Amino acid sequence: MSDVRHTAGRWLAAEPDEDMRAEIRALLDGPDDELAERFTGRLQFGTAGLRAAVGAGPQRMNRLVVRQAAAGLAAYLLATEPDVAVRGVIVGYDARRKSYEFAVDTAAVMAAHGIRALVFDHVVPTPVLAWNIAGHGCAAGVMVTASHNPPADNGYKVYLSTGCQIVSPVDQHISDAIEVVDACEVVVADTADPLITWLGDADVAAYVAAAPAVRLRPDVAPVPMAYTALHGVGGATLLRAFEAAGLGRPAVVAAQQTPDGTFPTVSFPNPEEPGAMDLLLELARDTGAAIALANDPDADRMAAAIPTAGGSWRKLSGDEIGWLLADHILSNTSGDDRLVITTLVSSSMLSQIAAHHGVRYAETYTGFKWIGRTVLEHPGLRFVLGYEQALGYLVTKRPLDKDGITAAVLMAEVAAVAAAEGVTLQDRLDALSAVFGHHLIADASVHMTPEEGRAAVADLRAEPPSEVGGRRGHQRPVVRGGRAAAVAAGRRAAPADPPQRHRAKGQAVRRGCRRGPRAVRGRAGHAAAVGLNARPRRWRSPVARPRWWSARRPGRPTRGGRLGAGGVPRRPRSSARRRPPERHASSRRARRGCGRSSRGSPAPRRTSASWRPGSPRPSPPGRRGRGAGRGGRCGRWCGYR
Repeated sequence: MSDVRHTAGRWLAAEPDEDMRAEIRALLDGPDDELAERFTGRLQFGTAGLRAAVGAGPQRMNRLVVRQAAAGLAAYLLATEPDVAVRGVIVGYDARRKSYEFAVDTAAVMAAHGIRALVFDHVVPTPVLAWNIAGHGCAAGVMVTASHNPPADNGYKVYLSTGCQIVSPVDQHISDAIEVVDACEVVVADTADPLITWLGDADVAAYVAAAPAVRLRPDVAPVPMAYTALHGVGGATLLRAFEAAGLGRPAVVAAQQTPDGTFPTVSFPNPEEPGAMDLLLELARDTGAAIALANDPDADRMAAAIPTAGGSWRKLSGDEIGWLLADHILSNTSGDDRLVITTLVSSSMLSQIAAHHGVRYAETYTGFKWIGRTVLEHPGLRFVLGYEQALGYLVTKRPLDKDGITAAVLMAEVAAVAAAEGVTLQDRLDALSAVFGHHLIADASVHMTPEEGRAAVADLRAEPPSEVGGRRGHQRPVVRGGRAAAVAAGRRAAPADPPQRHRAKGQAVRRGCRRGPRAVRGRAGHAAAVGLNARPRRWRSPVARPRWWSARRPGRPTRGGRLGAGGVPRRPRSSARRRPPERHASSRRARRGCGRSSRGSPAPRRTSASWRPGSPRPSPPGRRGRGAGRGGRCGRWCGYR
């Protein structure tokens, strides 16, 4: 305990803010267990950066923690980006408690390391910061925000030069660099240092000027709309974007339009939370709006609500918004090089919509950073939409992160086009369900501390449930790797690698039943969802058929094939590898190495010990395809590679 008190004493001497010093003194005078909780270990840096309640000590968000993180980031950039000193780092911040101080400290630490720092002189939405990384050619970007977290929190989000959030293993490299920095001895430059440049409204105006480009039907007249910023920093920028895009000015919830980090009218500033959009829905009813739109506090997410036939209003789920955007985008664009992306916790309908339009589809891990990374890994494809069910949408290639402002512009156009054609948005959703089947998505939000979340996910991995929704389930590892996921025309993308014996750190596991429940467990701190995908038992069109059917039609490349150009699976070109061995000559299914004959009877299985170059690779032990015994079509993980 003496070491903990010594650490607290050093932090008390180094802390620049009086309110934090008073908090440390109170902790020193209080119970030892509270002091130990605050000053044992440090706040861990991950792919989402830092996020915690504002408070004193290394386990909370404060200026010493931010300086330590900035010093570690500077060291990482100096080691990996040779021209970072010239290209610099751009810094933005929201209206939460101490956001301005955290942003200025970050710039001062960068300048002390000889790195040029560009700092906004006013609050900005997260998409504006991410968009300007490429605009200024910066090596990295930092956004001080806790997004839609509770009012007591703040956070520190890092982007690299692409405008995409960091992914593993970059987060670990930065964390390792932070680990060696003493938070009490970080050198900071003066705010008047010539390496620090202050950015004004011109950079916001550049983002606003680019927003109208997302419109696909600019000829359609706008409809009445209602909007709330939820006390966040996106309100003014969204109104400017709507005016520039020719959509007019929506009615706004005046009590929530001005940025306020205390969020006085909501207990939890997240549009997904019950009650968060009540004032917006009331305004929409009073003004006769055709659609109600909301941003979260940093404006990187977008929520929507629509009127019902009975006169009430209902919030759209994140997947429903994604379906409407996908249908609108793919119906008003052309080309088989188009790419749409979603995450494994989102609905599977997007894959069917993509198949219907003959475009490329990819599924990534949980978190929008993986959508941005998938876009970068397929430069030969034309990205048109990325979304995840947690209200994150991207309808443009810049920035490569979710953007609630441009998504709102396009969603307003979707409502305008529907009104011009004499239908409602609910009619649009009903039409999609008629073609692709009804998809019922049931999300559950459970509030946990990071420690509780990690423990819960570890327990699920150690003892996965054998049943989901009363149905016996199967388990499929979703392999985490650095290579691109397969992106196939009109089909659900397969993971880049076959299942491994041991899952790597941070892996997710999907459990589910055919035509039944699907559960996805993610890493601690990431979303987990359970979806009930109700589909017809008989399929009247290829679009409505289940994934295993459409992916195994003759002449199509199998998912077990290696990846070709653009991430598309390809069949082996070697005639020796296509020629079946003598012992498998009696069965087409056996030629693919899945261990089952076309009549469902056992066939000789090649093992790893008996495999030789030029013959099919053995399938993973104990694996059987979901299509076993179905006319010779192989299942998901066949051994033919």
